[in-house]
Amino acid sequence: MIMSEPQVWVLVGAFIAAIATMITVTLTSFNRQLTSFRNEMSARFDAVDTRFDAMQGVMDLRFAQLDNKVEDIDRDVAALSRRVMGD
Repeated sequence: MIMSEPQVWVLVGAFIAAIATMITVTLTSFNRQLTSFRNEMSARFDAVDTRFDAMQGVMDLRFAQLDNKVEDIDRDVAALSRRVMGD
């Protein structure tokens, strides 16, 4: 079967249109998956941030308690030093 030049160009155009459609569908699917992944990761990072914020409050309290204990020890050492050195 011999095809005329216009028929060949129609087939070439149809092939290009089919390839362009497949690329568009693939890119659209990839974009949806990437958006879904981005939203999921954002939610997970928000959860981690919430946990760190909660831990920061606990750590601040613990460091304040530790600071108070160190101040008490410093005061006791200073009192012992004054008692021993007679200052």
